[in-house]
Amino acid sequence: MSDKPVAARVVGLNLEDGSLQVAVVSEESGKIEILSTSENEATKPLDLTLNEELIASAVESKVALVRSLSLPVKGRAQIASVLSFQAEPLLPFPVEEALLDWQLLQQKEEKSKISLLAVRKEHLEEHLKTLPVDPEGVTTTPAALAQFAHYSAPTNKLRLLLHISSSSAIVVLVDNEKLLSSHHIAAGAKAKELPQKVQQALLSSKKGIKQEIEEEIILTGIPEEEKLLNLKTIVPEHASFAISVGIALSFLSSTAEPLNFRKNELAYATPFRRYQKPALQYIALSFFLSALLWLAGNQWLDNKEGALQEEYYSLLTVLNKTPELVDQEYEKKNRKPAPLLNANGIKQRAQQLEDELTRQADTFPLRPNLPLVSDLLAWYASNPEVVENNRAMISLHSFYYTMTRRPDATNKRQRYQVRVEIEFTSETPRHAREFHDALIAPNPFVDPKSDVKWSSAQGRYKATFFLKDRTAYLSAFYTNKKGTHYVA
Repeated sequence: MSDKPVAARVVGLNLEDGSLQVAVVSEESGKIEILSTSENEATKPLDLTLNEELIASAVESKVALVRSLSLPVKGRAQIASVLSFQAEPLLPFPVEEALLDWQLLQQKEEKSKISLLAVRKEHLEEHLKTLPVDPEGVTTTPAALAQFAHYSAPTNKLRLLLHISSSSAIVVLVDNEKLLSSHHIAAGAKAKELPQKVQQALLSSKKGIKQEIEEEIILTGIPEEEKLLNLKTIVPEHASFAISVGIALSFLSSTAEPLNFRKNELAYATPFRRYQKPALQYIALSFFLSALLWLAGNQWLDNKEGALQEEYYSLLTVLNKTPELVDQEYEKKNRKPAPLLNANGIKQRAQQLEDELTRQADTFPLRPNLPLVSDLLAWYASNPEVVENNRAMISLHSFYYTMTRRPDATNKRQRYQVRVEIEFTSETPRHAREFHDALIAPNPFVDPKSDVKWSSAQGRYKATFFLKDRTAYLSAFYTNKKGTHYVA
C-alpha cells in the first residue's frame, strides 16, 4: 500500500485543550462537502460506524518542524533520494530519529525548492497513544491549517492564517494549499502577551517574502479574540473546527501534495481495513453476476437444445419414423443403449439416419404443402381492407393461380412455387393502398422472400405475388458438428 493514503471520505481528528474535535469531509465529482463536525471529551470512546472512511489526525505544531529547503536536484525521485542527507543540518535531533515529508514549491532548471516537514518518531508514538482510534494518516496541524485556508478563502496571493486555542496559537503562511512557514506561540486566548506575540509571529512570517500577501488574515479556533488583536481578519465557516476539517481535507483524493508521517516502522498496520466492506460487496456482486450468467447460459443452452429437438422430430415426421423406432434401430446397430436426447445424442441419431438415407434412392415430395385456392380466397374475402360494413370495397375481376416450379425426376431438388396474379378495382385509392399493405405485411399466405409486384392503369389494379411453400424436403435437413438442422 502507498504511504500517502487518500480517500473520497475522510474523518479528521484533532485533540485540542482536552477535547476531541471530529470533522467528516467527502468529495464527489470534484465537489468537496463538510458533512459534519462535532466535539467530544478526549476520553470518551469514538463511535465510527463507516469502515470505508479514512481516519486521520495531526501532531501539534510545537513538535512539528517546518523549513524551506533548496536542493540541487530536479524530479520527485531525486528529491526523495537526497532528502535525508540535505535535511540533516536543519534538524535539532538526529535524522535517524526523524520522520520526514515535503511539499514541492518551485522547480527551476536543475534546482528544486521544497517545504520540509519533520517530526520526531517518539512524538508521533506519543500522539498515537492519545487517540481513541488508530489513524491511517497523520499530518501536522500547520499543514492542516494550510489546507483549510486554501479551502475556505482561496486566492492567488499568499495568505496568513492565525489559529488560537485556549493554551496556544499558530501563525502559518500559505501558498494555495502548500505550507511555507509556521510559528507556534506558547500563549493562548486570554493571555495578556498574546497580541504582542502574534504581531511578532506575523512579522517573522513576512520576513524575506517578496510575493504579495493578502491583507486579510484568516482567524480560526477561538474567533472571540478578534477584537483584542487589532488585525484585519476574516472568520470563515467552521473556523472553530479548522484543524479537524483541514486534516480531513489533507487526505482527500484531490489533494495535490498529501503529507503523511505514518511510515517506516510507524506505518499503519491495517491498510486494508476500509477496503473490507467494499471488497466483500464486490465479491458478493461477482458471485451473484457469475450465478446469473451461469443460469442465463444454461437457459440459452436449454432453448437451443429444445429447438434442436423440434428439428429432429420434424425430420422423423418426414421420414415416417417414430423416436422409439429410431432408438431401437440405434441400439440394434451399435449394441448399446441409445444416448440421451441432447445435442450429442441427436447428432449420433442423425448420423445413423444420414447413413440410412445415403443407401436409399434419392426421393422428392410428390404432395406439396401450399395454400389452396379456397383458403386464399377466404382470406381475401375476410380482409378488412376488402370488406367494410358488409360492403365490398374491392371488386375482383381476374384471379390466376399458377404453379411455376415443382420437383420432378429430372430435378429432384427443385422446390414448389405458386404465383398468384389478381386484377381488381377499388372504391377509393385508399382501399387499394391498404390492400397492398396487407399483402406485404406478415400473413399466412404471401411469401415474404419474394417481392409483391404492383401496377395500376385506367382505374384497375394488378398485384402479383408468390405463396409460402410449407412442404418438408429431405434435402432441407443437413448435419454438421453442431447437429441436424432444417433449412426452409
